[in-house]
Amino acid sequence: MLKNIIGICFISGVSDNRLLIASHIKPWSVSDNKERLDTENGFLLNVLYDKLFDLGIISFTETGDMLISKSLKEENIERLHITKSVNLIF
Repeated sequence: MLKNIIGICFISGVSDNRLLIASHIKPWSVSDNKERLDTENGFLLNVLYDKLFDLGIISFTETGDMLISKSLKEENIERLHITKSVNLIF
């Protein structure tokens, strides 16, 4: 996915490179060297969404719909301004 869109967060559309990080679908720690360099193993996210993704608080369906963990309290979902209607920007 990284090779398809460079320079924007796949969720928010933020384009400030200082706020973007490459998020790996298969975690770096359990990937071999080939998987770590695979441009299909990740997408750009802003740092907030990257942290939520790494912690398993948010995830995505194969069609790009956001999944939100039930462990995240509703009040925090609202404070973070995330909704299930968010869809990855492809």
